[in-house]
Amino acid sequence: MPRRLTAWCAALGVLLMAAAPCVSATPTACQPYRYADGDTFTFLSDDGEKTTVRVAGFDAPERGQAWGRRATQLMRSLTEDGASCDCYKLDRYRRSVCTVRTLEGVNVAELMLREGLGCIDPRYEGEAHPDDRAAARAALTEALGEHRGMWGDPDPVCPADYRKRTKTQP
Repeated sequence: MPRRLTAWCAALGVLLMAAAPCVSATPTACQPYRYADGDTFTFLSDDGEKTTVRVAGFDAPERGQAWGRRATQLMRSLTEDGASCDCYKLDRYRRSVCTVRTLEGVNVAELMLREGLGCIDPRYEGEAHPDDRAAARAALTEALGEHRGMWGDPDPVCPADYRKRTKTQP
């Protein structure tokens, strides 16, 4: 009986791994074709599988939120010709969480933060590589100091706070 259980568990593990979206140990070339907002896009893997990515390292303004459209436009311009997606986990919505870099190797989250088009969510900041965290913090500090993007508004709202506000309103 224990051998059967072990074999069954192994088979189930292989099946689940095959069904999981892109989560790999090495960066993958990705070509986004659909953008949900400034930090989420979908690409087709080499085997034709759709992979939805949440870009790690920052939280972009939501659709319908001030600066949301501009964030989506910038994400598109940074990645539409291709990017590198280093995916390392699935989030609660089954999106692949990925460090995304431009074809030139620059972290997209850092670029978005430098333009004032996002916040750093402390709940997820620890997921990033320490070098990427430091660069993201520096980019955000620069944007705040220069009043770029959303930081030029009189009352900027980070996306997490925006989501909380819109859920509690009737």
